[in-house]
Amino acid sequence: MDGARRLYRITAITDGAARAMQARAFDPLVYDAPPAFTPMVAVGSPKLVGPPYPVVLDLAIARDATNTLQHLAVFADPWPGALALWRDKGGSYGFERMITRCAIIGETLDALAPGPVARIDRGAALRVQIRGCALSSVSEMRMLAGANVAALRGADGAWEILGFASAELVGEGTYRLSRLLRGLGGEEHLAKRQLPAGAAFVLLDEAVTPLVAGLSQVGAAHGWRVGPADRDYADASCVAFEATAGGKSLRPYAPARVRAARGRYVKLLDADDLLIGGITPLLCAELDRVQGDLIKGELATYRVGEIAPEAATLGTVRVLDDALYTVIATGIANTSGTLFRRSAFVAAGGCDETVFVQDFSFFLRMARRGRYLLTDVPVACIPETADGRVSGLHGQTLHDVNRVLLNYVTADPGLSAMYKCLAMRRAAGRTWKWARRLRGVGLFSKPFLVHLVSRLPIPALAPWVLRNSCVPFYADTKLRFPGTRL
Repeated sequence: MDGARRLYRITAITDGAARAMQARAFDPLVYDAPPAFTPMVAVGSPKLVGPPYPVVLDLAIARDATNTLQHLAVFADPWPGALALWRDKGGSYGFERMITRCAIIGETLDALAPGPVARIDRGAALRVQIRGCALSSVSEMRMLAGANVAALRGADGAWEILGFASAELVGEGTYRLSRLLRGLGGEEHLAKRQLPAGAAFVLLDEAVTPLVAGLSQVGAAHGWRVGPADRDYADASCVAFEATAGGKSLRPYAPARVRAARGRYVKLLDADDLLIGGITPLLCAELDRVQGDLIKGELATYRVGEIAPEAATLGTVRVLDDALYTVIATGIANTSGTLFRRSAFVAAGGCDETVFVQDFSFFLRMARRGRYLLTDVPVACIPETADGRVSGLHGQTLHDVNRVLLNYVTADPGLSAMYKCLAMRRAAGRTWKWARRLRGVGLFSKPFLVHLVSRLPIPALAPWVLRNSCVPFYADTKLRFPGTRL
């Protein structure tokens, strides 16, 4: 039809004077099965792994709870995600640990002249070229608390630990470090040497991992391999190195000509607190005037860069009629704001090894023995903001106050019933409020039951109440327990 060859299917035939047929064109290909679907597959580029660059550090400070002798910092570009560390165990390598963070390493571009120790060097500056991540500035208070600490290796191979508060980006991967704190870790002598340009630089952050620990490893040489965690230690991407552990971190600090205190008074001050100018002579004169054993004032706050004000007078001073009752009821205790008479200080005894925060334990013992004076003027200034202060760990303070009360009550069977009942009421009340606000416990919880029992005027219940007022704080993983738990 129309000159084209096509297939037709006859659908009807009619016979008459002429035979007529009806037909319909069709294509048999439409009845074939469709071809199988083949999805598109994305073909990724082969994984590139940068060769690891390990740096072994012999530091004067063990940066964890164990007696670490050596540390390891590893850099790789590109970073494979995780590295594995193997140690040679004689014929084969055994897996040691995973390294999950890339270290910040580099080298100095300037020579660093000898500098002062025990104070911030505001005149010197040092340019460093780093590989991996970036540096940032911190406040001087944070630097003193351990932030922005690095290690520099001199020509003699010794690593000097120094802090820097300012890190200014001056080029691609290049920073200018200033406000330096030299010779940390008891190695002030390293700050007296000339550090040449090209000295190795390692930022001491969480990426630096312990390598060797234990007294038995001093002087022992080990072979190591480090490489991508998803490959074998024999892979070509792994890097081998050797290191011999020294005992630098186990050495004691150099003698500092310490002499025994011989004066009549003792003044304690936290490292980041400032004493009010001229306040000490006023406190000493007041103790002598009323024959007191300690005088406690208030605490003010200061900002970084500010200096403490001067004191003119002590203001109102009062003598506590019942210092023990006041200390138990209010928990007042701060060493930076208090001056002690040395004889009373010695008679009160040493540290309470069951708690981390010592202030309340000492003030409780002093309240029983000596004459307690209070003034309403500031004696010292504490930083307005400071990371890592114990005062910021609310649960730690409450636990230690309760534990001290338990120790005090159980150690003195003849203690007045009034003090025992007061101690258990205050301790149980503090624990119930803490558990309700921060742990979300309800009225059918044990802290609330202990709180109810503490209201009973039965002094024999004090040890049980105080013990159970300490236990709920064990749920706080940030608490520190120098002694044993109950």
